[in-house]
Amino acid sequence: MGDRALTIKELEGIINNMSDCEYESDVDDSVGDPDFENFSSSESTDSEFDAGTARKRKKLEICVEANANVGAIDTPVDSEVNLSESSESSSDECSPNRDVSGSHEVRVIWTDCSGNLKDHPFNANPGFSAEFFAKRSRDEPLDFYKLFLADIKPMIVQETNRYATQKIISCIANETIQKNSLLTHWKDTNESEIVAFIGMLIWMGLDKKPTLKDYFSRNILYKSDLGKYIGMSRMRFELLLSNLHFSDNETTDRTNRIYKIQPLADGLITNFQAACIPKKDVCIDETMIPFRGRLSFRQYIPGKRHKYGVKIFKLCAEKGYTYNLKVYSGKEDNPTSQSVASRVVLELMEPLLDCGRLLCTRTFG
Repeated sequence: MGDRALTIKELEGIINNMSDCEYESDVDDSVGDPDFENFSSSESTDSEFDAGTARKRKKLEICVEANANVGAIDTPVDSEVNLSESSESSSDECSPNRDVSGSHEVRVIWTDCSGNLKDHPFNANPGFSAEFFAKRSRDEPLDFYKLFLADIKPMIVQETNRYATQKIISCIANETIQKNSLLTHWKDTNESEIVAFIGMLIWMGLDKKPTLKDYFSRNILYKSDLGKYIGMSRMRFELLLSNLHFSDNETTDRTNRIYKIQPLADGLITNFQAACIPKKDVCIDETMIPFRGRLSFRQYIPGKRHKYGVKIFKLCAEKGYTYNLKVYSGKEDNPTSQSVASRVVLELMEPLLDCGRLLCTRTFG
């Protein structure tokens, strides 16, 4: 045949014409072979590896080699070959026209590893803080809502007035302010007005209208007396909306991508953690705040109901109570060796560590 390569049909003929005498010869060709190691009978027995298994393995190796030359199969590396079938079925499955990978069997064995786990007893005192809720005057929902804004309202009032003043001074210095500008009607706000403003924002999320001015329209289709009830006109609402601020632009750390809302997030987290201590089981997951505007860390997640928005990681207790949160602002400028999932879990769980809690989470990307 010379030095030419065997064809597939010739390989099939060799496999089908193989006889038992080729593997059951009385001649021991290991004699005189310096590379041969004589293993004891205890290491290899006829029941573990008989002549029939050797023939099947030899045929399978020839088939795999022949198919690899024509690119017909992709043999898994970590799979276990099933050699328990008959020689006839093995010959048929070794045909180059069949997918040999189908004869591979992956065996997964589950074992009990409870003995390797350390028992960390739960040693916290979960529940709502009586001291925190003792500050309320009544048991109305509005009173509970005000508790979480108690320490935040002064900050919002101060920073909103500061930002409006800075904007007016800048416009006057640059001679860009006009006579009909809303800034010419600015007056400093107070805590009661900020509470009413936030209430209107919540109401607008429940009662959606086409445009902002429709909430203050006298048209019978959109008419609402809420603005009149709280004593806020459309011009005043737009002034507060355009000047609402939570940080001082002149002193804040601008390397933080969420520096404009960081004080607000910190204040809410402080109140969340002061109001309640979670039970043993906690959960960390991500949520999306819908947003399609221009933002450097806006996320796109196809699997979410709202595909575009700001991603927030939340640590929640039972019944969905938010105990801690982190706004994802994109990749860090000085990345560490830890993955995003590791950093998020360790940061959110820091106040609850060493208490024997059970955390449920998943992979984050």
